[in-house]
Amino acid sequence: MLHDDFFKKVLTADEALPLLAVPWQREADGSFLVMSDLNLAERGLKFLPDLSNVAVKFNFTCSRNSLTSLKGAPKSVGIRFSCEGNLLGSLDFASQDAKEFFCERNQLQSLHDIPKNFRLLASDFGDFTSYSSIPLKHRTLPGGELSQNFQASCAAQRSFNVRRKPLHFKFSE
Repeated sequence: MLHDDFFKKVLTADEALPLLAVPWQREADGSFLVMSDLNLAERGLKFLPDLSNVAVKFNFTCSRNSLTSLKGAPKSVGIRFSCEGNLLGSLDFASQDAKEFFCERNQLQSLHDIPKNFRLLASDFGDFTSYSSIPLKHRTLPGGELSQNFQASCAAQRSFNVRRKPLHFKFSE
């Protein structure tokens, strides 16, 4: 059972971690390391505590709550980031380094803001094993703009072959 403060205000990591009964330590730079899984599933949460300066060694889950944002999510998750079964409209604030990402049963319009370096993604748009395996139509913002991740990939490569014809991009700074 979570302390009532979890439901009244956004707790800092200093306040939240002792209440969660998980092994954690403060690092020399002032950040925190959770040395196990961090499970906030099925807690009736409408918002996350501010865990933005927390690294979770293994898995983080905030599934089956009433979250509309991932603001406050851990800065780093070692293996799996699970946020399925919420009311999320975007994946902004999701940890960028999780190897597995589960975001089914939300209100996502696209996967434009999904972290790029996953090895498994389970979403309402399908299951994927790499960012490049996601169809382009799911990597665009609602309205057709290309995601920042895709734009960065294009900027790095500068040209592609489309149906064996070169396609070149010019990027303005």
